[in-house]
Amino acid sequence: SYSNYEVIFVDDCSKDNSFETMKALVSEYSNFSVYRPEKNGGPGLARNLGLKYAQGEYIVFCDSDDKFDIEVLAKIEDFLSEHTETDMLVSPHYSVKKKKTSPVNMYKKYKHGSQVDREDVVLGNLAPWGKFYKTDIIKANQIEFPARRTGEDICFVVSYVTKCNVIYKFDISYYGY
Repeated sequence: SYSNYEVIFVDDCSKDNSFETMKALVSEYSNFSVYRPEKNGGPGLARNLGLKYAQGEYIVFCDSDDKFDIEVLAKIEDFLSEHTETDMLVSPHYSVKKKKTSPVNMYKKYKHGSQVDREDVVLGNLAPWGKFYKTDIIKANQIEFPARRTGEDICFVVSYVTKCNVIYKFDISYYGY
């Protein structure tokens, strides 16, 4: 199985045993880490905390109630190693409802491996998931999620996309929403 990745859990002060579960996972895997802010700040501030500690070349976001196919990461790494100029990688995702899955492809007009226009990213899916972001671009431009509970993802994605030169489509779904 694929293991060249880092997982950063951020527990936004949940009231259940999530933090203990994450700490147990972290103790089993050297590429896992967990952080917890002093108080609940919403999804944007939790993601910013994860960004602060991220060390990988690319960042991808995953919400706690979604699904992520880790085995696709090896294929994504191969793609990115052949396309080193990639600033952002967008992919279709699949919708998970009542144990049924159905593909959702916001970038249908693009073939696998083709460049995607910035405008189509902005007009497509403005959620932070389903995309790979280059860490250097985020940190060099100090792009963060604003401290708000709604719409923070739109602000982040639009801010990031304006700094991109090359966006590719990767046509394998790895994210279930």
